Amino acid sequence: YSDALLLGHFFWHEAIENMDRDYVRKMRTKLKRRRPNMVGSELFVAPYLDQQTNLHTVGVITPRRHQVLFEGRDALISCGTAGPAMEIGRSLVAEVVALGKVPFDVVHIDQPLIPANAPDWMVPADFSSDMYSRLQVAICRPGLGTVSEALSAGTRIFSLYESGNAELVFNGETLVRAGIGDNWSDDGSAAWAAAMQYAEDSVAQSNHRANALALSFTGADEAAKIILELGGAG
Repeated sequence: YSDALLLGHFFWHEAIENMDRDYVRKMRTKLKRRRPNMVGSELFVAPYLDQQTNLHTVGVITPRRHQVLFEGRDALISCGTAGPAMEIGRSLVAEVVALGKVPFDVVHIDQPLIPANAPDWMVPADFSSDMYSRLQVAICRPGLGTVSEALSAGTRIFSLYESGNAELVFNGETLVRAGIGDNWSDDGSAAWAAAMQYAEDSVAQSNHRANALALSFTGADEAAKIILELGGAG
């Protein structure tokens, strides 16, 4: 529809591996013919969107802004709670517990992954503003919800995710290119080791801080303005 307005940064028909090719072709043809307006965060929009939509890019869109102090000493492990993602997370949490000593004050974990033998420095993640403001690192599935909020608090992202999703691969690689994250695919051990090393590396922290401060988090306001203008209310 010519008056359609989409908000996002990718399409499922492009992101999922082994999607029916006839369906993909039909969707591409329909989108190119209609060219609906679409609003998305410039940092994360998939490159094919510019060919399939009338794309409007904005800053990072996040529902909340957090105070950026770069003083956090906590870690977050959040890999999702479905299928392979949960198994990746469960394996990593077990490894972290077995290692014992960590360079973080508190490690926040997805509630379903909290083990019975959790040490006192491991707590359920509540994803509150207070939690985000205390994070130094986030070992997480790089969906834009958690990533955007963590970045707005100055947190460095260590991407950890299941295979078969081009969106997550793209997001992880984007974070690396922007100098605000690392991309470890499904290698939880490597992601955790890198996060611990980062916690002790003042030079890496300084570089991350400079890159994080260069980001724009005005995406929500910019998107609202575009929507009003396209709707004739601007």
